[in-house]
Amino acid sequence: MNAGGAVYIEGATIGSAGYADLYPYLGLGDNSISFAGYSLIETIYGRHYTFLDNYSLTYMYGSNADYGIDELDVQSGTILTESQDNVVRAAYYNGTGYQSVVSASFFGSMVDGTYTKAQVMEQYLDFLSGDPAPNIWTVTTEIEFELQYAGYPETETLTIQNLGLDTLSISNITISGEVFSFSGSTTFDILPSGQVELDITMDAVVTGYYMGELIVYSNDPDSPEYTVSLSGTCVQPPLISANPMEFNVSLVGSQTIEETLTIYNEGGYDLNYSIIVQEVSRDITWLDLDHHYNTINPGQNDEITLTFNSEFLEEGTYSAQLVIVHDDPSQNEIYLPITLTVTPVGNGNDLSIMQPMLGNNYPNPFNPQTTISFETTNVHELTRIEIFNLKGQKIKTLVNEILPAGNHSVVWNGEDNTGRAVSSGVYLYKMNSGNYSFTKKMILMK
Repeated sequence: MNAGGAVYIEGATIGSAGYADLYPYLGLGDNSISFAGYSLIETIYGRHYTFLDNYSLTYMYGSNADYGIDELDVQSGTILTESQDNVVRAAYYNGTGYQSVVSASFFGSMVDGTYTKAQVMEQYLDFLSGDPAPNIWTVTTEIEFELQYAGYPETETLTIQNLGLDTLSISNITISGEVFSFSGSTTFDILPSGQVELDITMDAVVTGYYMGELIVYSNDPDSPEYTVSLSGTCVQPPLISANPMEFNVSLVGSQTIEETLTIYNEGGYDLNYSIIVQEVSRDITWLDLDHHYNTINPGQNDEITLTFNSEFLEEGTYSAQLVIVHDDPSQNEIYLPITLTVTPVGNGNDLSIMQPMLGNNYPNPFNPQTTISFETTNVHELTRIEIFNLKGQKIKTLVNEILPAGNHSVVWNGEDNTGRAVSSGVYLYKMNSGNYSFTKKMILMK
């Protein structure tokens, strides 16, 4: 072997059955672990950044095999394959003028996985029969960025490896395509079995499909100009907003009310979101959402119904928060605080008077005006009735005063706070009175 050549050795106990004289030639140490029985191998995976990266094979016997297979101790060699339990099962080694592959797993007992057995053996032979020259290799020759949001660069990592037995000298690296770039030196050396990572960035601000090439110039006699194709699509990002940004709800005795949370996508691409309910105090048995996730198309919105139920709750204040996780790159998670106040029904008290209520507007749809009815409690608290558009922008304040308990109504004439007539569309009217908050929709149709 020292005179040049290659060796492939396979055996279930190759690391633990007295072959210590071979270990220096195979890159193994003396601490392999032997198993008397089957060691639960089901799948063999190629190690990341090796010539079997992304390869896998499956044992045809599954969990019914009845033999022991060593866990290999790799020292000067390089880990090549691992089983599904992250245990080393094969290694390769670049010696002085030779190559070796040692495997404790039975190649003949495997079936095709992500690649065929023939393709795996071809990779073995390519390595074992490699000449002393440098040999450039990458896991992929195509980098696809898929989606990149305009103005938000995406980065992919390209790993360049030297599978040859001589030093690989990179003399230059060029990149084409107006939106692609890379960081790092354009000249460097890679020792046998070594690797270097390049960060490739796509940074487009105009939507469209982009293509480019990265060319690596080296002393590899077979691939002096190694080309990696680049591609990606730039789209306008989604843009999320939510209304309202908090909920303050008061319930008297055992009551159930519904509130609406509206999530808007004002961006140029689909918005994906999910909602997590987090406890702040006590158990959240009093709050339910009709759905927790969705995809919203550009220019659309999604309404989530929140049901508050004070049954079985004691008097007091309950707190929670909604966390909206989304893929709008311009914002972090959105936190919406929620407070529920439960008060008892007093003797002789009329529950309908104890609880503020926002009624329906009439007519609906309307033109040019509509009447909004509402009730206030016998506790004199500040009451506000406000109009919002679907973007959550305030249009008009109709009521902002302390009112006596009872039934009330207010007319909106379709104008904003400056006296200008608003356009046709869907509008939200919201009532806040003490700890009570409720929102409904109406349609202005001219």
